Amino acid sequence: MMPEESKHCHNGCVTVACENTKFVNIKYYDRLQIALKIRDIKSNVGEINDGVKINSSNQGQISSTKNSDMTWKILQRSPYPGQTEIVGFKAQNEKLIDWLEDGQENCNVVVVVGMAGQGKTTLVKQIFDNNEVIGKFESSVWIHVSEFDSPKEFFRVMLTKFYQQTGENDNLPHGFHTMGLESLKNGVKKHLRKKRYVLFFDDVWNNKFWQEIEHTVSDNENGSRIIITTRNKEVAKTCKRSSVVDVKVHEMQPLTHKESLKLFCQVALKLDIDKKDCPNKYVKLSSDIVKTCDGLPLGIVAIGKHVPGENPYTFKWKSIIQEAGITETLGLSYDYLPDHLKPCLLYFGIYPQDFAVKSKRLIKQWIAEGFVFVSHENDKTLEEVAEDYLASLIDRNLVQVSSFTIDGNPRSCRVHYLVHDMILRKSEELSFCQFVNEDNRSDVTGIVTRHLSIATKSTEELPGFFDHLADEIQSSFIRSLHFFTKEKLPQHFVSRIPKKYKTLKVLDFENAKISYDFDDLGDLIYLKYLSFRNTQVQSIPKSIGKLMNLESLDLR
Repeated sequence: MMPEESKHCHNGCVTVACENTKFVNIKYYDRLQIALKIRDIKSNVGEINDGVKINSSNQGQISSTKNSDMTWKILQRSPYPGQTEIVGFKAQNEKLIDWLEDGQENCNVVVVVGMAGQGKTTLVKQIFDNNEVIGKFESSVWIHVSEFDSPKEFFRVMLTKFYQQTGENDNLPHGFHTMGLESLKNGVKKHLRKKRYVLFFDDVWNNKFWQEIEHTVSDNENGSRIIITTRNKEVAKTCKRSSVVDVKVHEMQPLTHKESLKLFCQVALKLDIDKKDCPNKYVKLSSDIVKTCDGLPLGIVAIGKHVPGENPYTFKWKSIIQEAGITETLGLSYDYLPDHLKPCLLYFGIYPQDFAVKSKRLIKQWIAEGFVFVSHENDKTLEEVAEDYLASLIDRNLVQVSSFTIDGNPRSCRVHYLVHDMILRKSEELSFCQFVNEDNRSDVTGIVTRHLSIATKSTEELPGFFDHLADEIQSSFIRSLHFFTKEKLPQHFVSRIPKKYKTLKVLDFENAKISYDFDDLGDLIYLKYLSFRNTQVQSIPKSIGKLMNLESLDLR
């Protein structure tokens, strides 16, 4: 559905936040740019599962990338190839097996939810490969769901697998390859009737998937089980609304630091840290690396595989993120997003790595940018719709909640380090936003971007740094300007903002050290969001009265 025109108020209302107050409505005048060479790694064919192509889903077009081949390899391989012990999964494995063998006669569904690279497929594949468990069922099948463009092809492949399983693959029904959807569904139901079966549906993206299959695969009381893996919590919520099955949800947990360290040492150094095999000089290096991965097995294994075992200290580990294709793998989650959520996710690239942004701040900036739409049929406010957008990104495991309000809503949120890196690369590709600091300021010459974020650390380089930015970045395209610096911003740069960045919709000085009077803010005629929160600005600039489109003003 195409978004309709926003119902947002344009009658001069402005949201103002002052010290010790909440936002209130009042009337107010109707990248990691690294080019280090990585050692060539011989690919181990045994690490890659049977290859399948993942086609576009109903939820969005998948954009191609130059590293797509590497992306598919990472998606298809087990994060723990060739290991007898899968670190950190023992308790989770036992929990899922208990659910499968709980003795209930009605058909039960288990949904395993987690972000990309968290090991959902690896965990569930352990169970599928466990003959002792699977042997208790008369029929079992594994299907990688995101492979299929249509329900018809999905059911055709499922039915084919059933015939192969019973040794009847040469006895497919006449006209099998031209069967319609209902005929294929009936064939599946016929095969499953009166059997105790376990079905594994891996990598489900579309939350309508269960609605399409539930009456075909869940119509028995023989103790059958269905296991679904997904990145999207909405898939689990849809299953739980079913009236024909009981649903249990297992949310993947990140590895602890100890588990991460053990996994990294096994993969990178072929050592067992529990047996004290790993020298202390390598433990510190390994610890620094796994902290960045934040408990994500995909990142730990992918980086670990590129460590030169004979001399780990020669390893430039940060440069491996792009080479290993990790950001491309995570980028699939972006590609599958509905169009209205894509700019909302990319907006996290404005904030520094591991930055916990207040949800209210983020939502008001989304609204000011024009990312949030309310249809005429919807009686929700823009803020409520934006909260739904944020909840959707959280449900998709792309955004993590850092803290909650007393009533259980997200107070602040962040994105994983590797997701943040993916966002920066995607933003650069789309000219969406540019995060600039002392390390990459030489790369900004002539850049075109819609959102500019500036971070500084060094007091000595501030004047030259800002002069360089003002001269080199094409300001006519910039719609938002954000500052993340603990040092005082140069007055000569700040005073140029109204004249140089006339198309701004968002101007965010929160926590920046400024105390200057702004005499010409009125030149920013498109400005909708202005924040002087936690700055040294003592009074409202008089020129704010000219900002006819201003909607949010934060002076706390």
